[in-house]
Amino acid sequence: MTPATPAGTADETSTRPTSDDAPSQVRAYEKANGTGGTGSRGVDQETPDSAPLGSILDDTEKLIRRWITYTHEAHYVTNALWVAATHLIDESNYAPPLVLNAPRMNSGKTTVQDITRMMSRDSLAASNVTGAALFRLIDAKHPTIFIDEADNSNLDAEGGEVFRAVMTSGFKRGASSNFIRSVQGKGDFVPKVYNVFGLVCIAGNGKFAPETVLSRGFVIPLLPRTAAEEAVAEEFDEEYHEGLLDEVRGRFETFVAAMEPGIVRGREVECTVGGRNAQKWRFLLRIADLAGGEWPRRTREAAEYLCGVGKESKEYANEATLLLRDLRTVFVYLLATDDPQNSDAKLREGIPTRTLLSYLHQPDHPDFTRPLVNSKGELVELPPVDPCWASKSDELDDNRLTRILRESFAIHSSKKRNMYPDGKQLRGYAVADLVDLFGRFL
Repeated sequence: MTPATPAGTADETSTRPTSDDAPSQVRAYEKANGTGGTGSRGVDQETPDSAPLGSILDDTEKLIRRWITYTHEAHYVTNALWVAATHLIDESNYAPPLVLNAPRMNSGKTTVQDITRMMSRDSLAASNVTGAALFRLIDAKHPTIFIDEADNSNLDAEGGEVFRAVMTSGFKRGASSNFIRSVQGKGDFVPKVYNVFGLVCIAGNGKFAPETVLSRGFVIPLLPRTAAEEAVAEEFDEEYHEGLLDEVRGRFETFVAAMEPGIVRGREVECTVGGRNAQKWRFLLRIADLAGGEWPRRTREAAEYLCGVGKESKEYANEATLLLRDLRTVFVYLLATDDPQNSDAKLREGIPTRTLLSYLHQPDHPDFTRPLVNSKGELVELPPVDPCWASKSDELDDNRLTRILRESFAIHSSKKRNMYPDGKQLRGYAVADLVDLFGRFL
């Protein structure tokens, strides 16, 4: 008796197509063998090219999920919407970059870029580019640019001024996105205007981008897969899976070609984040609202998560913002504690710097985990202090704490008596200054 062919395994009559075969053959093989279609996070091949935007976004997210392992739902939503944004960029005055940040190599940056690039509009990839070449390229072709290994482009180092200027100026359409340079004319130099408005995806290891770039973009952290994730992950084969990504890109192009101009730009949008965050998220929110279904709700949740609204935002905060949030936890604890034996808790004019540091360096302090009741008998809920400060106890000393608060938030420490009940003169922060700081930035 001939053994039965296991499910999902090709027999001798079902040979895997090569990259030379037509995309339709590749898709037919994937669907027949259970590696494509909606059952395996692939594209629903029954969806016509004229499908509404919501269906195209659904399939975009399915492909991202199929090969990419993110640490939060917000990452998948943001990545899929950013792909849509590349096709609808003419409907926006803002072009927020997609920033892929990894702690080390082999975290999946190149794979994420490849998958995103192959579904995006007029994409152009580079592993190294100078600022001078970048603004000329954007002005000439207006492509969607993908820069890998951005940590080698001096984006956050001396000499990277032009690169940084292109990244920040290209964020907003209009006069601010114009670069003016002198070029050789007939017998003399003449001014030339270069327009650098456009979408850019940059990927790098460590802290490779300055805050001026990060604040304008969607920052997605990439972590190496765990052993369990690696065991079930499907590897991305660019040549073999190209047809699936090409089809999604084609469906976006068909949708945009048939779309009434202004249908995205003219939508009134409810934005749950403010400031510059609102500038970059309104575009994605308009796309989500047009797509309908679960996209409006999920996009607003993603915006709040990536912008630090809620309890799970620390992963995305820069060091200064993370430090400020944890200082607020310490401050609330000290202010609410009413223990006569704890002199640190008897706040008068301010809190000593050494007191703040002592609590930051012990985030597992039992006072941060037990129910805390203030002097009025009210329960005070405290968000946890990030354990990173314990590992940085040698780095985060009083000088560094003072410098971060001064440079990032313009708050200064001072020497005052009466900061402790015994009248010792210690350097610290006034309670009024801290309250004002928390209210402005958190």
